[in-house]
Amino acid sequence: MPDNRHDDRADTLLRTFGDLSADDQDRVIRFAQLVKSSNLEPVAVGGETKPRNSLLGKFANLGIRLTAEDVADARKELWGTFPRPLPGAELRGS
Repeated sequence: MPDNRHDDRADTLLRTFGDLSADDQDRVIRFAQLVKSSNLEPVAVGGETKPRNSLLGKFANLGIRLTAEDVADARKELWGTFPRPLPGAELRGS
């Protein structure tokens, strides 16, 4: 059974492209060439998404080893003084 989605997309693309000005058609062509020549991740189409790559592998060569305790300590340090009064808050609505 043939996949009509490809034909529908091609027809829609051609109709839309034909409605553009010559300058806009040139911009679309340059953009399509850029996308084709690069390794851009595809954007979600029709609710389908690709899983994102983990950053763990990208930074593995740095030798950083974080433990759950390290994360908990950092959270305590960052959030320890929250909430605190905002500077100038006493001037508003007293």
